[in-house]
Amino acid sequence: MCKPRRRWFQFSLRSLFLLTFLVSLGMSWFATRMQRARQQKAAVEEIERLGGDVEYDYAVDQSGNPISGAVPPGPAWLRNLLGNDFFATVVEANFLSSSSVTDASLGHLKRLTQLQRLFLCRTKVTDAGLEHLNGLTKLRELKLSDTKVADEGVKRLQQALPNCEINHATYKQDVWTCAPARL
Repeated sequence: MCKPRRRWFQFSLRSLFLLTFLVSLGMSWFATRMQRARQQKAAVEEIERLGGDVEYDYAVDQSGNPISGAVPPGPAWLRNLLGNDFFATVVEANFLSSSSVTDASLGHLKRLTQLQRLFLCRTKVTDAGLEHLNGLTKLRELKLSDTKVADEGVKRLQQALPNCEINHATYKQDVWTCAPARL
């Protein structure tokens, strides 16, 4: 009796199940990453619409100083396909006096979960706006200068974000003073 020949692409049910599982695991990682990139892109667009700007992780060092000639990570063709926000993370947001940021618009920062530095200078932000920052656990530096934020709001935020250095500047007699928040 002649033995049947095995075909090259013949797999057991177990092998097919394992292959399907591994492919679906990779695709779920990719879908999660794409969702994070879309959320970050939407937040960046809103920040820029309000007159603010952002810095990505590849463009600044650990201290927040700009890196000369920084190039976004990933191959250019893939960045064009997936977008820069797929490969890079926003670590700094700046709102200056020319921005129109308000308490409500700070809610968009919730999407920037890796944000490390935030600067609010001469904005209309109050204590109520600081409540939107409570979930930003990676925030290490917050500078508030000439805002409508009271010391009580700074104290509440400092309790919510104990690892964040908060500088609350006030304008007094033509001199800007920055004092770290005290508990």
